Amino acid sequence: APFLECPPCFCGGGRSSPSANSKAGSATAKQESPARQKPRRTGANKFLGEVAPGVKLNGGVISGTGGVITASCVEQEKLYFEVEVVTAGEITIGCSKSAQASELDLPPGERPDSSGTVFGGAGHAVADGETIGVTLSQLDFPAAMGFWKQGRAWEGTREQSVRVRGDMYPCVHVKPPAQVVLHFDATPPPHLAQRRFDAMMFSRS
Repeated sequence: APFLECPPCFCGGGRSSPSANSKAGSATAKQESPARQKPRRTGANKFLGEVAPGVKLNGGVISGTGGVITASCVEQEKLYFEVEVVTAGEITIGCSKSAQASELDLPPGERPDSSGTVFGGAGHAVADGETIGVTLSQLDFPAAMGFWKQGRAWEGTREQSVRVRGDMYPCVHVKPPAQVVLHFDATPPPHLAQRRFDAMMFSRS
């Protein structure tokens, strides 16, 4: 499905967020929130590397204030993973160079060598119980990151340019009351699988 247009982002040293018109969409999303369910899976922490001091880990649920980053860089050309939103709040999803825990206080896009897109808060509308599918293609420079909802481009988003050279690490930043679970073993929707997006392959080195 083609990506939908949204206002210009500020990748590679900035975060993308929708216009004020999306705030109305946020209110609509809250009204249409699905029934609360327990997270699909736990134990996702085994894939994580550095964790910001203000982040809380409860099984696979990530909450508090700050970011987490994967223990391994992206090895493949096309990556797919999912961010399960247990409780909506400000959630920034992106990629960056390897980072220390102290650097993860800032969201991706607000620190050097990183790029991020905001959901919740002043960002793209998201509701409790929804799952954000994330794709990253490294076939060209800059790399391209996309966001998906039930196999279609997330409303109000477009493919984001990720101007990070060298190894890239997926990272997610949360602010209360956001709670998320990361699924790096998620199966991509059929049309993304046909485009050779796949779950994350972690380096064993």
